[in-house]
Amino acid sequence: MPQQHIKLIIWDFDGVIADTEKLWLLNRQKLINEELNLPWSFEQTNKHLGGMSDKTKKEVLDAMNIKTDHHFWNKAAELDSQTMEQGFALMPHIEDIFNLKQFKQCIATGGIRSKNGLFTRRMHRY
Repeated sequence: MPQQHIKLIIWDFDGVIADTEKLWLLNRQKLINEELNLPWSFEQTNKHLGGMSDKTKKEVLDAMNIKTDHHFWNKAAELDSQTMEQGFALMPHIEDIFNLKQFKQCIATGGIRSKNGLFTRRMHRY
């Protein structure tokens, strides 16, 4: 498609703007180890929980007879928020694309903390 027909670029966040999957899995692994007293490795966490939403992660854990509660998932959300505030690496060359002024651009994310402005503050300059 020629560039003159592009009116808006809508970016997904996870895996497109930043590779955050590993960060979320490390947070879930930490909680599984500390809150549930299960010695899961990162590889085990990734095998069972990688690439899915927290709702699906909970269903998978339930099916494995590993019960979690609201405290567990609230703590996971807190860890994720702290991770975002600490910063993260953008995918290679993404800043070059963000700097293209001939396109309107926006970010679409289903992140539960997206409404508090963490993404907006980080990406505002683009």
